[in-house]
Amino acid sequence: MNKKLLIISIIILLLGILGGILVSFCFSNEIANLPSGKYNDIIGMIGYLSIPAICIYCIIVAIIIILLMWVIYGIMLLIKKIIKSNKKINYKIALLILFIIIGISVFMYYISIPKFDENTIGYIAYDYNRDKDYTVYIKESDKYIPYLVLTYNYNKTGNALLLRKNVIGGENGYTEELNGTIATDKVDNDWLPMSGNMYYYDTEVDKFLSDNFIKRFENDLLDKIVNTSLSFSDFSIGTYSNYEINRKFFVLSVTELNSDYARDNDNKTENKMRLKYFNDTNRSATNDVSMESPYWTRTSTSNNSAFYNVGYGGSITYTGTDARLGVRPAFTISNKTKIINIFDDTLSKSINIIE
Repeated sequence: MNKKLLIISIIILLLGILGGILVSFCFSNEIANLPSGKYNDIIGMIGYLSIPAICIYCIIVAIIIILLMWVIYGIMLLIKKIIKSNKKINYKIALLILFIIIGISVFMYYISIPKFDENTIGYIAYDYNRDKDYTVYIKESDKYIPYLVLTYNYNKTGNALLLRKNVIGGENGYTEELNGTIATDKVDNDWLPMSGNMYYYDTEVDKFLSDNFIKRFENDLLDKIVNTSLSFSDFSIGTYSNYEINRKFFVLSVTELNSDYARDNDNKTENKMRLKYFNDTNRSATNDVSMESPYWTRTSTSNNSAFYNVGYGGSITYTGTDARLGVRPAFTISNKTKIINIFDDTLSKSINIIE
């Protein structure tokens, strides 16, 4: 028997027991602090009954980890024994080992996926439950606007990413003019330039989202929205250097749009997520009056001379910061955020909204 592995197993089990006791103790303190009331005594009694269950759960988790360690150790010993025997490997043994490895991998993958309640944001995320409607309506200036719940784990933050379904801009008439370095195009008066500065945090888009757009929402929702850390790569000093900013609202990067177009720049940052929702056909988007509108990304070119954008038809291109394009805001929120279904008279249909 492997003494080191045995010692590690005992330590894990003790940590499970200790963790269960500590969690149960903290939980019991919360129950004890409940004010007296008509229902709180009942809640307290139910809470105290659940304390042993919490402790047992922590111990079970520790035991599962220990069993997985010993199973993997056993497989390693079996493979070592087969190699030492210098005999022809029996195909049944090889298949058994393969099935065991596959079984462990599937089990580990299954337990790594969080479990969300049906009435939460995480449950309807596109990459969590595609059978569900991954749209939730957010009230902007007293009007419900659709947002797409694209992932339950945005850039490994453990939070859900919501993207405005419609682009902002393109509603108040167009003029025909040279739009930056794109071409002579129909330019809407509400579209925004990035501005002359190559740092995203100094762009007109970021200022609009931080100073103007944020005022469209009620404080209760703003309190639920997470300050998301965004990673950027600067090449202005002749070599790549990263910096981060925190924002409640932002626009997506080219890589998050599931494109390799700017991989040389985005791959230098910490934000390397590719959203499964996007492909060459569904990057394109319309505005609130159902007209297709191009929109900015937060990714600049490697020499910081321009920003990438999503053009007509969903194509990825880049243009100078003096160009004017639409804005497609995104934000993150806890997966546990509750949602309810209501009937909206203005939209004449049932919609999911944040509770």
